[in-house]
Amino acid sequence: MKIMFYGDPHGDFTPLFESLSREVTDLVVVLGDVGPCDPLDQIAKNIKNHGCDFKWIHGNHDADSEELFDCSLQVAQDDNLHRRIERFQDIKIAGLGGVYRGKVWMPESLSGPEKIVFNSPDEMLRATRKMDQWRDGLPRRHRATIFPSYHQDLIKQGHADILVCHEAPSSHRNGFYAIDDLAKALKASLIVHGHHHYDYDGTTRNGIHVKGVGKAECFYFNT
Repeated sequence: MKIMFYGDPHGDFTPLFESLSREVTDLVVVLGDVGPCDPLDQIAKNIKNHGCDFKWIHGNHDADSEELFDCSLQVAQDDNLHRRIERFQDIKIAGLGGVYRGKVWMPESLSGPEKIVFNSPDEMLRATRKMDQWRDGLPRRHRATIFPSYHQDLIKQGHADILVCHEAPSSHRNGFYAIDDLAKALKASLIVHGHHHYDYDGTTRNGIHVKGVGKAECFYFNT
């Protein structure tokens, strides 16, 4: 099985489609921050027309505006791997979209201690005034925020071979130990992340291989 992981497009899907025209690919996984672009469900349809499956996770910028939200999170929910573990042939992939934010949860990192304000979206929503809600739910910005409960949602689903996330683990100077710990709990052997627009190979503090993928860049992985 051949998987293409595509780094934060920020509206640029040209390298992805050029690569699909050259490489036989079974699955495409986009690592967040997709827009500004056409609605993601239309882009997904065009990708699937190449004979491959499509999945994605959202990034922080996918909730920056109503337009960006409506072109990504609003229309491509079924293809979003966030908080899910799915099997693709002989491999299981877990997805964690979004970023950590101090108003919700700032895990321990290389630069600071942990702080938990809200464990789950429901906790935050109960504490949010009606006038501060967006579309009768969480403030739009926090639709792309990681809550501690999201980690537990994944762990409850069991084993995954690969963890796909927007945030970085400890292998990056701006990464988080919480990603290391999540990957270990899932028994994953590989973490693939975007967000920092930096292509590199690394290792977490607990010995898990990491691949950071650059902006609008392709990383191929063969199972």
